[in-house]
Amino acid sequence: ESLPGWSTGFTVWRGLLWFDADDGINGRELWYSDGTTEGTKMAVDICPESCSSTPSNIYGYGDSVWFSADDGNNGSELWSFNVMTGISKMLADICSGPCSSESGANGWTVLNDELFFTADDGGGTEVWAYSDGLRMVSDFGEEIDPGTGMVTGLLTFEGRVWFDADDQQNGREMWHSDG
Repeated sequence: ESLPGWSTGFTVWRGLLWFDADDGINGRELWYSDGTTEGTKMAVDICPESCSSTPSNIYGYGDSVWFSADDGNNGSELWSFNVMTGISKMLADICSGPCSSESGANGWTVLNDELFFTADDGGGTEVWAYSDGLRMVSDFGEEIDPGTGMVTGLLTFEGRVWFDADDQQNGREMWHSDG
């Protein structure tokens, strides 16, 4: 079974349906479809041969599909696939080494042409931004309990990025940033 959408679900971006699937040869990778058999193809084989990159947390922004994937060396990190050029690249190893940042697992949003998302750098899930480069937006500290301190629920409203988080002092509260 290919189990399409098993780890990502399905996302529509630029007139295509994006999902993960396993073709039995290349492992679980990023795929797209225009709704036809001929137009259903693997976008990229991030983890070569039969290993699986297991893409997840797909989000469409600009000319690219953004997602988390594991290349077999860096854990599940931030990747993009440019739908115009067909080029994919890992944009950052946010959680250095084999640990996984799981970029976008708790949300994606856009503010002022900048992409905001959640990611774990090994010290807790924070808000990050990417336009020409990567930067951390929130920093609740390295002592955050992953079970309670993680940032969740990213949303753009009234010129700010809103989310909830626990700063380990006030409990879970609503936070916002102008970027």
